[in-house]
Amino acid sequence: MVSLVVAAVLGLALFGVLLVFPPLYFPWALLVIVAGGISVGLSVDPSSSRGSLTAAAFGALMLATALLVLGRFAIAPSAYVGLFVSASWLFVPAVAGALFGAAFRRRLGLHRATVVLVTIVVIVGAIGAALALAVAPADAANAPVCESGLECARSRCWFTAERRRLYAVERVTAFGGSGITCTYTAWGGADIGTVRDGSWTDGAWPILLGAARR
Repeated sequence: MVSLVVAAVLGLALFGVLLVFPPLYFPWALLVIVAGGISVGLSVDPSSSRGSLTAAAFGALMLATALLVLGRFAIAPSAYVGLFVSASWLFVPAVAGALFGAAFRRRLGLHRATVVLVTIVVIVGAIGAALALAVAPADAANAPVCESGLECARSRCWFTAERRRLYAVERVTAFGGSGITCTYTAWGGADIGTVRDGSWTDGAWPILLGAARR
């Protein structure tokens, strides 16, 4: 019963997270989904011989609501089924996290397993952030430096990239005359896109996840 409640609460929470930060442009959202699955797994009674399978089932339930958020891209109701099926791979990180959580609790106990898994998640999160900085290309030598304001040449990148630039490393890879090119590298070193003279082009990560080439 506890696992069911945890799964339902996390499902609603992840619905909001994925609504604002879909994995398509925010790869760190996958780590959040895994962490949610781990939380569900940790709440499963280890005395049950089917604890791991139960955890996986609850992890899938937790994510079911979150997956439906991808239906916001649908124009017609008939498109929801296709979108849900195409996004069903997101069950994998949730179920994997649930299995890990249940297995660690059975071996280490709730307290020790929680400490170990939280530490792992934090370390993986930090490594992903470090990779984003390490992989991001260098700024062009004449890249404009400014904080905000319409007069800043970077504002053309900001207004084009919009929310996709959040939590990403922005680099001005070309600047001269009236043209500017900005690249965006997200958590884990994922290339999420490029702005070139006011036009957005998806990077390798969104294309890998099935985004239409544009």
